[in-house]
Amino acid sequence: MAQGFNDTQEFKELSQRVSDIRTRQAHERQTPKKNDDAVNKSGDICLTQIRTIRRSFNAIFDCLERRTVSEKKSSKTLLRNKIQADVDQIDDVTDKLEMLSEALKDGSDTNEALSYIGFSKCDEVIFNAQILLDKIAKTTNIK
Repeated sequence: MAQGFNDTQEFKELSQRVSDIRTRQAHERQTPKKNDDAVNKSGDICLTQIRTIRRSFNAIFDCLERRTVSEKKSSKTLLRNKIQADVDQIDDVTDKLEMLSEALKDGSDTNEALSYIGFSKCDEVIFNAQILLDKIAKTTNIK
């Protein structure tokens, strides 16, 4: 059986088959490196996308923060102005009450009709002051 084997077609093609296997093995040795490169490239793309999204979120959060600070300042200014207006109204009512009270003390002995008018006016200012104070108390109940 071994005689003449070197002349067979199978034996003659052996070196080509070995060469084909070696070429294929060399190619397959490159496959893990190609896979690693593909995984690395894919990972880099994902990281780049994540960084881009993070920058977008940060920009949105920065804008939201600036807007919130601005609205807070605006609300604070409006509230301060409203409080000052309320204080001014209270001061006006207090001044009116003091003037009327002084006028009543000074004129109560001389003219009963003027005392009644002064009392009525004082009573009206007190009523309006109570309404004002109730209104202020309701609006300053900030939660």
